[in-house]
Amino acid sequence: MSIDLCGVLLAAGSSSRFGSKKLLHPLPDGDFIGVASAKHLKRVVRNCVAVVSNDTGVLAEHLTKQGYTLIVNKNNSGIGSSIACGIKQTEADAWIIMLADMPFIRYETIHQIAHLLHLGNRIVSPYCKNRRGHPVGFSRYYREELISLNSDQGAKSIIEKYQQDLVSFNTTDNGCLQDIDTLEDLHY
Repeated sequence: MSIDLCGVLLAAGSSSRFGSKKLLHPLPDGDFIGVASAKHLKRVVRNCVAVVSNDTGVLAEHLTKQGYTLIVNKNNSGIGSSIACGIKQTEADAWIIMLADMPFIRYETIHQIAHLLHLGNRIVSPYCKNRRGHPVGFSRYYREELISLNSDQGAKSIIEKYQQDLVSFNTTDNGCLQDIDTLEDLHY
C-alpha cells in the first residue's frame, strides 16, 4: 500500500524554559537543535512542512534550506494550535508529527513509523522504557480532530480516545523520549 505521507515539524514554541532560542542552540556536531530534528524527519519523509512562529527568521531560513515548506502559526496558543495549523494547511493520507526540540530521535524510529502507516495503521508511536515516545503518526482518519486542537496538550487526547487504534513498537531509541526544554536536558 502506497500512501501520501507528510512530515509536520512543530517549531513554533517559545523556548521560555530554555532561556534563549533553543532551536538555534548548536549541538556538538554544529547543527542547531531544530535543524538536526528537521534533517532526521526529512531523511524519511520527502514532503515536510515546519510550523513556525512569526519571529523565527534564522530558523526559517535554515528549515527552508532543508527543503521544508514553512507554515506560520499566527495563533500560537500551544502545541495543539501548531498541530492544527500544520494539518489544516496540508493534504495527505497520513502525517508524522515531530517536535523540533527532539534532535536525538534515530532515523530508524521515524522510518518504522512511516512503514507502519504505509501498512494502513491509524496511529503509530514508538515505545521506549515502557513510555510512549515521539514522533507520532496519524492517518487521515483523524484529520478533523487534529485540526480542532487548540490547547497546549497536543494530540494526547486523540491517542487516549482511540487507544484501540494505536499501534506501538518497542525501541531502544532513548531519543524518542528526550525533548530539550532546558540546557540541562542537553546531556550527550
